[in-house]
Amino acid sequence: MASITLNGQSVALIQQKQEAFAQAAYIALPRLHEMTLPSVLAAVIADGIKQNAPTEHPLVQTALWMLHEMGVRNLEVDPEKSQVTIKEHIPADQMARDRNDPFTPGNIATGRAMAVALNNHAQRKFTMNGETLVIRARTLEDMKKTIAAISQLRRVNEDHVAATARYVGGLVRTKREKDDPALGCAINLLSDFGICGIRVDTESGSITIEGLNEVDAQCGAYLQGGNPDQIRASRERVRAIAAQAKAMPAREAPTAPSAANAAPTEPQFAATQVTLKRRRRE
Repeated sequence: MASITLNGQSVALIQQKQEAFAQAAYIALPRLHEMTLPSVLAAVIADGIKQNAPTEHPLVQTALWMLHEMGVRNLEVDPEKSQVTIKEHIPADQMARDRNDPFTPGNIATGRAMAVALNNHAQRKFTMNGETLVIRARTLEDMKKTIAAISQLRRVNEDHVAATARYVGGLVRTKREKDDPALGCAINLLSDFGICGIRVDTESGSITIEGLNEVDAQCGAYLQGGNPDQIRASRERVRAIAAQAKAMPAREAPTAPSAANAAPTEPQFAATQVTLKRRRRE
C-alpha cells in the first residue's frame, strides 16, 4: 500500500473517487498562477489540519496522492505559518508507475493524471496574432455563458473547434480587450481542444491555426471529466488536424470560405490554412 510521511507520521494513501480529485482541482486551478502546485496542495492539507480533518478525508487524501505521484515522500506542513517543507523527494525514474500514458485507469485512480493535468494547465500559453497569452482558470458562470454563445453560433454539423475559432475571431473583429471574460473563456476552450496558436485576419475574415499541442487536448479532456477513451479521442482529433496540415503542400489547397457571406462578427474558419508548430513538453 502506498504511503507518505506527513509531519513525522506515516499516512496510508487510500484510493479516492474521481469526484474528490475534481473537487481538489476546483480549489487548485484558480491558485496555480500565484502558487506552485505543491504549494497549493500543501495549502489544502494545511486547511484540513486547521479544521481537524482526519488524514482519511477525501480532500486531504487527494492532495497527498498528487504529491506522492510528483515524487514527494516526506513533508512537513505548518498550518499556522502556511509553510511546507519537502524532506524527501525521489526522481521520476525511480517511481514504479506507467510513465507512457498519464491517463490510464491506474494513473487516474492514483492522482497522477490530475497532477499532470494541473501542471499542464499552469504552464499553458496561447499565441494569438503573435502575442502570447497566459491561460487562466475562468469562473464557471463565465464559461457557461461563453459555451452557450458558441452553441448559438454553431452551424449545423459544424465541428466544435471551428465554431469556437469563429467565435474568437468575431470577438477580435469587434476589438474585444484581451482580458475580456468571453475572449478568455473561448481561448481556454480552444486550448482544451489542443489549439495553442491562431492568427485572425480581420480583413479577409479567415482564421489560421498556427500551433497544436496534443498534451493540452488530453489534459483538457481529463479536466472536463473525460474517461480514457474520450481522452484518447481528443488526442486523435489533434493528430487529424496535424495530418491535414502536413498533407496540404502535396495538393492544391481548396479556396478558403469567403467572408462575404458571413456576418461581420463571424470570420470563417479556414481549415485549409492550418499550419503546424508543435511544442514539446518535458
